[in-house]
Amino acid sequence: MKKIALILMVAVLSAGSVFAAKDSDGVGLYVRGSIGWASWTFSENGLSESLNHFSIEPVFGLTNLFPVKGLGIEGFVDCNFGGKSFGLADISSKVFAPGARVMYARSIGSYMGDTGTLDKLVPYAGAGFCLPIMHWSNETRGFTYNSTTGRTETTVTYSDTKVYFAVDFVTGCAFRFTDKFAAHGEFAFRFGSIFNTSLRIGGAFKIK
Repeated sequence: MKKIALILMVAVLSAGSVFAAKDSDGVGLYVRGSIGWASWTFSENGLSESLNHFSIEPVFGLTNLFPVKGLGIEGFVDCNFGGKSFGLADISSKVFAPGARVMYARSIGSYMGDTGTLDKLVPYAGAGFCLPIMHWSNETRGFTYNSTTGRTETTVTYSDTKVYFAVDFVTGCAFRFTDKFAAHGEFAFRFGSIFNTSLRIGGAFKIK
């Protein structure tokens, strides 16, 4: 796993996405944001559990770093909020996953010399790594009975925070409305010491 992380880190740092805009001179900058649904599966003390989350992922990207058309890098922080109920037990969790990925994005029209609708469709794919930080709490409710006071509810709460490592993959398609703005839908998954799948929609805006 450490070798994979090293390879991905070197790739991210040495690579150099046409996302919301067409080719331009100099280094390009863009921001994009996504919201959606995510499932995080973690294992603790022999217990494997999948938790559903609402996901928000802000992204900052760089393009035109090297003469490889369509290749860029992104830094992101995937923010997730969710949990699961088991009747008398509730698990709530927050996951913040900072990371970086190499992103390849080119319009279909750029391959075919089409400057119309196909030039506005931009499929993309990326790979990288992230360090998910999960804080979760488990609240278990029970009851005790006393002949004087009757039934009393008791609550036991346990919480913990751990840092994981995961390889990051994302694929999707954007539609470029203007040279400055594009909307996208994407599917992402991560695996390693924690597993995650996500479905997200969002938009990208070119800064320069």
